[in-house]
Amino acid sequence: MVLDRFALALERGPEAQIWATDINREALDRAQKGIYGRSSLKEVNPSLLEAYFISGPEPETCMVRDPLKKRIKWDLHDFMEDDPPETDFTMIFLRNSLLTYHGIEEQEAALNRILKSLLPGGFLVIGARESVPERVGGLTPRSCSRMILRKSDQ
Repeated sequence: MVLDRFALALERGPEAQIWATDINREALDRAQKGIYGRSSLKEVNPSLLEAYFISGPEPETCMVRDPLKKRIKWDLHDFMEDDPPETDFTMIFLRNSLLTYHGIEEQEAALNRILKSLLPGGFLVIGARESVPERVGGLTPRSCSRMILRKSDQ
């Protein structure tokens, strides 16, 4: 939605490739369907709801419109074992997973693999209750939010 709004404002948005990954096939399939309970969208601006969602298959659900879903590449992936599916990312959202459910050593190993695919100057976005282990270097929190970290230019 953000990229689409940006493209509308500029009459031509940036070219972007969006990857969505998960280790769990069921979670990935559920995310790919893009179905949300209306209660989970209560803080979304009504004009955005109208522009980007349609009524879902069940009462009190909404579903993301197909054009948005088609822009995303969905992939089953385990960051604990595998390198990221691509390289040269400018932004990586790593939320509610690696930094929540794994020990420090596992986090460090996976994060170091992930950061190899993040371009210098790129951004890593983590969840509000998460933090990056101290021994993972090269990331600086942005002044606007400690959840947005910038990779050093080196």
